[in-house]
Formats: sequence, C-alpha cells, structure tokens
Amino acid sequence: MRSTAFISIALVLVLPGLASAEGPAPGCFARDYGAAHLVAHPEQVVSAMRLRIGEPGADGEAPAEMRVVLSDQGRARAEGVGGQMLTQALVCKDWGDGPACGVECDGGLFSVVEDAEGVTLTTDRLLVGESEECGGSFDLVEREGEPVSYRLLRAEPSACDGD
Repeated sequence: MRSTAFISIALVLVLPGLASAEGPAPGCFARDYGAAHLVAHPEQVVSAMRLRIGEPGADGEAPAEMRVVLSDQGRARAEGVGGQMLTQALVCKDWGDGPACGVECDGGLFSVVEDAEGVTLTTDRLLVGESEECGGSFDLVEREGEPVSYRLLRAEPSACDGD
C-alpha cells in the first residue's frame, strides 16, 4: 500500500500539468528560432516566441500572455511586419478537445500538447498584436487553411518577462 501511494505522488511531481484536465500547466515556455531553422522553413512567420501561462482560477481558466517576434520572411515580410514584436492576452483551459489557449473576440486558438521538455502549440488561426478590431492584427498561420505548429521549451520565468 505504501509503495502505491509513493508512486502516485511521484507521478504527480514528475509530470506536472499532465495529470490535470483543466488546461495546460502554468509556467514560461520560450523559443528563439535560429537562422538555420528559418532558412529551412522560409514561410515561418515567427523568429521568437514566449508564452507565460498563469495559475488557473476556480473556473479552470488560466490567464496567459504570448510575445512573438515576427521573422522577416514569408507572410510577415510580404505584409511589412517582419521584425515587429506583438503581444496577445489569452485564456487557457480544456476547451473540450483538450488543453488549449484562445484569444477573446474569436481571435483563434491553439491546442497545447505537453511533454517533459515543453509544449507544442498547433493552430489554424491565431491573431496576435494590438488592433482597433477585435482579436488581433496578424495571424500566425503561414498559409491560410493549413495548421502550423510551434515547439516551445520550458524556461525560467525571467525568459517571459516583458522587454
């Protein structure tokens, strides 16, 4: 009996967030895509991304913030926004199909798949950046109608601090 309790506690400690059905685990996740990666993916619109997911409230919703530096290639270059840093407030929870984070006002969402090193975000529409319209100013999808995934690694909280 004692070893079963120990194993259960150990799994909860080793796999944070994976045992929770509310949404993605809180924390900071980051990625800076290097020049070689961007050359190999010429349509990629993101050169750096930070995602901070907060603690969930009683309703299971967690606040989150995303910071994105757009690459100077693909749609970002074509639309004249390469190099810009855009931010977006998000709400994270289990949307019924698993953990995801979304933008209010129908600004899109991304699913979150967690593992020991970080998260993979997949979206077919996610608006980021301030705009006078509801949602955001730039869609992170590289080609309309085709989902895109971004791999972020768990990082120290300071990596998600604003600049």
